[in-house]
Amino acid sequence: MDNITPLRAWDDFFPSSDHFAWPDFRDICKRNNHVVSNLLYCQTNYLVVAAMVISVVGFLSPFNMILGGIVVVLVFTVLV
Repeated sequence: MDNITPLRAWDDFFPSSDHFAWPDFRDICKRNNHVVSNLLYCQTNYLVVAAMVISVVGFLSPFNMILGGIVVVLVFTVLV
């Protein structure tokens, strides 16, 4: 459990608009490092948000959720 980051505060995970800035598109390496560090820093928050979205969609249309899961499993089984 040492590899799982702690749950970050909502203000830290989803900052207000004054924290956003245009990325430097010329420096691809710096931009990629920023994305990776963000994913590692907030991975638990992303996991919680993804679980909430999947739960809501599964609650609203369980048949489509199960069907989508079966399709994903079949596609990965055939391609891998």
